[in-house]
Amino acid sequence: MDEQTKHSVKTNAVGKVVPKMTDAISKEINDTFASYAPEYSSIQVPVLSFFAMPDGLDFLSPDYMTEEQKAQVIDFVQTVLLPDRKKYIEKFQQKIPQAKIVEIPNGHHYCFIKQKEIVIDETRKFLIESYLTVAQA
Repeated sequence: MDEQTKHSVKTNAVGKVVPKMTDAISKEINDTFASYAPEYSSIQVPVLSFFAMPDGLDFLSPDYMTEEQKAQVIDFVQTVLLPDRKKYIEKFQQKIPQAKIVEIPNGHHYCFIKQKEIVIDETRKFLIESYLTVAQA
């Protein structure tokens, strides 16, 4: 998180932490995400998808946050982020019924590093299952 933060925020002239990305670039990225419509129906192959299910602890900083702020982060993760992630997973599974979904508990964006054992194990299982399915066909 520290390394990512170095690349995503900066301190302005008055000492306030602000995003490094300009509003114009941020708008373009958000517009692209909003307008992108993947063609899920054209996917005819096995699909493996990992979803990091955060507990919120990776967002906490004992050096900079009050207990109230920490509680607010955990509450946000539990009441907003996780339910939203679950809805997305359900929609994804409906659109790609052959997808194998792996939810990584206490995960974050870099789950392939932090929980690499889960990722490697599930990937191996998926590749073996996919190979056996194709070989039997």
